[in-house]
Amino acid sequence: MQETYIELVPRSGESLQTDMQRVESMNIAFQGYNLPELKRPKTSFLTPEQMMAMRQQGELARGKKLALHLRTQERDVAQNIDRIHHLAHHGVDIALLVTGDAFDPTQEPATCAHNVLEGIQAPIENIELAVGADLYMPEWGRWRRKNEAMQRGIVSATFTQPVFHPQVLETFTENTRYLSPEKIYAGITWVTNGKSRDYWQTMNNVPSKYLPSGEADDTIRRNSISQAADTLKLVRQQGYSAYVMLMRGSLEDLQEIFATAENIREY
Repeated sequence: MQETYIELVPRSGESLQTDMQRVESMNIAFQGYNLPELKRPKTSFLTPEQMMAMRQQGELARGKKLALHLRTQERDVAQNIDRIHHLAHHGVDIALLVTGDAFDPTQEPATCAHNVLEGIQAPIENIELAVGADLYMPEWGRWRRKNEAMQRGIVSATFTQPVFHPQVLETFTENTRYLSPEKIYAGITWVTNGKSRDYWQTMNNVPSKYLPSGEADDTIRRNSISQAADTLKLVRQQGYSAYVMLMRGSLEDLQEIFATAENIREY
């Protein structure tokens, strides 16, 4: 069954609960939350363990599925596998393995996500294991090594980088042949200004042809919301699941994207 997840930034327990309450008060249909493990200098975020504890206590995502990211680079393979097992026994539905952004981009991470996958010998019970898809890197980054884990039945899902334009979906068929379409969670988001657009192009290698046009910030935001709704509609029509990244956009923008996706023309 196709699913839609909402990605929120876990700044604190209180802010996360508030964001979830506001999302759930809106007239949008979704099945779960996708929560990243973030690390930034001088900024604190909830850890997966803290979010898992809130989940166990009934304080987080009640009645919704939960996907948690696990950064692999700060731990060795055995420690990462232990974390997956821990989540599997504490109410988490999907563990998304990501290497994670490094504080020092010149330094190679100690443990990449594919290193952890190579250390897992059999599917882990009571949880789905997912990997990220770097859509804008040559050959999707280290996708070949992730594909090997899919063939072994270790990985059953992927969460992609944001699909900023429907044309990007054309790359999915060949690269995801080992996954069921509903286990491919296409990322959907929108940019709110020129600075945000430049960030996606320079830091995440998104070609400018896929990003929204416009000079004024409001024009860029309006065009991006339209593209996001168009892409979400096509994602659903092609049988994929989706996750929508709120990031710096407003909940009103989120609601508009869902509403527009329900009403735009068929492809």
